Amino acid sequence: MFALFDGAARALECAAAIRDAAQTQNIPVRIGVHVGEVELTSNGARGLAVHEVARIAALAGPGEVLTSEATRTLSTGASFTFEDRGVHQLKGLDEPRRLFAFVATS
Repeated sequence: MFALFDGAARALECAAAIRDAAQTQNIPVRIGVHVGEVELTSNGARGLAVHEVARIAALAGPGEVLTSEATRTLSTGASFTFEDRGVHQLKGLDEPRRLFAFVATS
């Protein structure tokens, strides 16, 4: 599933709700959250941010919400907890990216 949000905090809250609901049904979802520019076309969203979030989601473990550093930074002040997952080279992107696991809301 791919979804667009108007803010990092809203995306993270939704991701946590999906993760938590899936866990009650023993469904091991892997979720990626990233903020960035997208182009909306008649066929959906496209752009580098779409590719980046797909790569981030692919690295998430079962039941994990993995986020970009940009997402973590833009959600500062929202009382969220993150764990550093280190720097990763994402396929198709020039520079490595630091990723974070979104752990909880406070």
